[in-house]
Amino acid sequence: MRQVIVVDDDAGFRALLREMFDSTAEFNVVGAAESGSQALDLIDNLRPDLLVSDIEMPEMDGLELVRRTTKRYPNTQSILVSANDESTCLDHARAEGAIAFIPKSRLSISSVEQALAAAS
Repeated sequence: MRQVIVVDDDAGFRALLREMFDSTAEFNVVGAAESGSQALDLIDNLRPDLLVSDIEMPEMDGLELVRRTTKRYPNTQSILVSANDESTCLDHARAEGAIAFIPKSRLSISSVEQALAAAS
């Protein structure tokens, strides 16, 4: 079972992410944060297998969060999400160490599994 931390400044979307992942046998949400800085504390303590983070957040955006996470914990895989579905987001996400960028409108367990399989 993959241990997951979800990060989004929208409490409703965090709840949806938790529900989506916890409805499977493959994933278990071990933490949720509303900002990148809060997420770093969780990552330091919980060492998850997977980080799923929004790109646009106050304090520290998802790109910076992934950059720092990848540097500290290279075995933690990261997926960035955004309401913005611009193809340039994929380039920025990969440049910072994320295995994928998935627009929120297309986010599903299937899209996450495909990203993880492609990264293997």
